[in-house]
Amino acid sequence: MADGRFWCEGRRRRVSVTTGTIFHGTRTPLTVWFEAAWCITSAKNDVSAKTLHRDLGFGSYQTVWAMLHRFRQAIVRPDGDQLTGTVEADDTFIGGIKPGKRGRGAFGKTLVPVAVAILSPRRFGRCRRRIIPNARWKYFIIALQHDMRVVKHEDGWIYGLFCTERRDPKAKPSDQSSAVAQCGLVRTKDLKKWERLPDIKTPSAQQRNVVLHPEFVKGKYALYTRPQDGFIDTGSGGGIGWALCSNMEKASTGKESIIDPRVYHTINEIKNGQGPAPIKTNDGWLHLAHGVRNTAAGLRYVLYLMLTDLKDPSKVIAKPQGYFIAPVGAERVGDVSNVAFSNGWVAKNDGEVLIYYASSDTRLHVATSSITRLLDYVKNTPADGLRSAASVQQRIELIRKNKS
Repeated sequence: MADGRFWCEGRRRRVSVTTGTIFHGTRTPLTVWFEAAWCITSAKNDVSAKTLHRDLGFGSYQTVWAMLHRFRQAIVRPDGDQLTGTVEADDTFIGGIKPGKRGRGAFGKTLVPVAVAILSPRRFGRCRRRIIPNARWKYFIIALQHDMRVVKHEDGWIYGLFCTERRDPKAKPSDQSSAVAQCGLVRTKDLKKWERLPDIKTPSAQQRNVVLHPEFVKGKYALYTRPQDGFIDTGSGGGIGWALCSNMEKASTGKESIIDPRVYHTINEIKNGQGPAPIKTNDGWLHLAHGVRNTAAGLRYVLYLMLTDLKDPSKVIAKPQGYFIAPVGAERVGDVSNVAFSNGWVAKNDGEVLIYYASSDTRLHVATSSITRLLDYVKNTPADGLRSAASVQQRIELIRKNKS
């Protein structure tokens, strides 16, 4: 066409060669844009708008600032993939010089934690930043990871598996809630220096709840997964899954199988997932998991126990009916109400078990028990009858057995 644009048959409209690029709508000649791009990419360090304004001889500082802003938008990775390798984290305050207290607690300052990938002693890779409300440790944890399970594996490494949450790239601009979840992975030998590994790949669309089994199974790493179609909704997925992978440096699993499925009208009708890594006992692998049920008051998260075979951890051999721990009293109130959730427990040498659980995403609690008592509960409590008549009959048999 006379104005230099083209006719698009697909959209039935005139388009320019710059449509859909950072050059769209600009009145600045493309040769100037290309010269600015050369200055930015050839600079040893970052280039400021003031430097470009001086070097390019622009009359308008605002034009250079807008150009640099568009270049920086184009440089940012849209998927926000996770940092890998050695990662160092620190924090800084943004807000300029102001009177009054300096440092932490200064008025009008914004706290921003920063994580940077270390490529070599003097080379830095990509970085990640996030604004947080204050310097309390829980906000730094949220900025770096979500629901981490720390597992000491027989290969000599200590692994941390956590939920990586990123905005759904397919979401509409008006949708700022849709997200994509996968399993992030770090490892360490001393709990001081951590190595970031690539996210674990599974056949499922989303993974919010993955836990590493502490021992090799058939010579491979074993994972307890929770396949989901969406970030919140399980869809056609759900249940505690089981998958194997050959290595953890670039972990990729094969087919997932469900070892503990969701069941209608039970404590895990909506979804369920493995809590901490299971504890090895003489009678089998002892598991602590969470189950979610829909109630008139909203979703209710509880904890339950089950036992899997010692030689085949994917085989459930005992699962008591009902819950093991549920939120009661003040535990029912908090940031996310009516929730009991656990990521860790510790089996001591004397048989005592410390069970760490959170209530309503607000408080941390510790319950104490023992291997012997937990196994007695798991092995001698009947499984869910799934029908009222069956449950009544179970009660009758228990009463008769206790009287004998």
